[in-house]
Amino acid sequence: MKLLASMLFFGWAVFGQTLGFAQPNPPIVLRSASQTIQLALEQSPDLRIYRLKRQQAAMEHKLSRSFILPTITGSVGAQKNIHLPVTPVPGEIFGQPGQTIQAQFGQQYNYNAGISIQKNFLDWQAIVKSRVAKIQVEISEGEAGAFKQHLTEQVALYYYTILITQKAATIYAQDVKLADSTLLLIRQKFAQGLVNQLTVNRAKIHANNTRQNKQNNQRLFDQCLYQLKPLLGLSTDALLNIQGKAIPMPPALPALQADKALRVYALKRKQTAMNVKLHKASFTPRLSFYSYFGKQQFSNTDQVSFDNNAWSNYSYVGLNLSVPVFTGLSRLKQLKIAKISHESAQEVWQREQQKTANKDQWLLTNYQHHRTLAKTAHSTFKLTQSNVTLARQQYRQGLIDLPQYFQVFDEYLQAESAYLNVLSKCYSNYATILSRK
Repeated sequence: MKLLASMLFFGWAVFGQTLGFAQPNPPIVLRSASQTIQLALEQSPDLRIYRLKRQQAAMEHKLSRSFILPTITGSVGAQKNIHLPVTPVPGEIFGQPGQTIQAQFGQQYNYNAGISIQKNFLDWQAIVKSRVAKIQVEISEGEAGAFKQHLTEQVALYYYTILITQKAATIYAQDVKLADSTLLLIRQKFAQGLVNQLTVNRAKIHANNTRQNKQNNQRLFDQCLYQLKPLLGLSTDALLNIQGKAIPMPPALPALQADKALRVYALKRKQTAMNVKLHKASFTPRLSFYSYFGKQQFSNTDQVSFDNNAWSNYSYVGLNLSVPVFTGLSRLKQLKIAKISHESAQEVWQREQQKTANKDQWLLTNYQHHRTLAKTAHSTFKLTQSNVTLARQQYRQGLIDLPQYFQVFDEYLQAESAYLNVLSKCYSNYATILSRK
């Protein structure tokens, strides 16, 4: 029997895996904000795109430096002269003085093979283009850094919100239990004729409100969980298990580093300044060296001979200095456009600096306010929680009536909501500060 059971179990395992009934992947356990952020920085698909853009910019910079090396080209050509050119020459050469002879020089077929070499010695435009490409590499790195900062802020915000909702879930579960027990007590008194239906209805409303709060909290938990998964590079059906410590009181004010987005604005300002130099370089002369080393063959037939005596040397070297004189004012207009673009980038950079300074100052001030409020709200929440216990005991003893008890319970719910809201806002600010480390 044991052998038969083992065979059936093995067969079901194989059959289940064949039909896709394999065991699901184990859940990913996250125990801290730093671990969650590190996972996002390693697996974020958006961050991989930024890395590819950086690699592309680096390759384009290397490409822009190709002007340093000479250009070498090998060529083989064949030409058939359908009509040889006519050159007038004095008749004395052919024994016909006083006449002009229309002579034809050359042969019908000519062949050539050789190597051309060209090198630019002075090309300021190519040099500045290479510098512009280098700045683009720095911009792609700055954009990746700014995205990492934004990604860290989002991940930290969702992580802390999940912790807060987990803590709230425990509180709401106690609220539901307390509201249900109160409803049960009132129903017993209603059966004894001690309270009316209005009192029962109010107790039901309180119980429904606590369940509604619990359900809204669960919805927020699920929303943060689903929004966190793509940031971590996980699929929708991946299992996440947040096992962080119970949400503590917000820490003391940490140091706030510079906003990484500012570096991108500074680099773009630098790039527009380099573009101005690039257009100025278009007015400078260009000095280049060129040479050709090869052989050529002339023939009256279309047959190519590979005999060494059939080929003659044909080589030359030279220097070329080109100076732009007039291009229809197009270069001058492009230079003016580049200067305007640089002025605009300068204004944007200065404006963003000022906006970021004001934003950072308010961020720190706001965090301090919410941190202080969170301590006070937590104290009030604990007091109202104790008041509910005392009021319930007094109601059981007949020392207070039901409206008085409901008033104490409402005060507790309001203090609970205020504490969780201010705690959420405080950690929202803390997530931004954490991303700036």
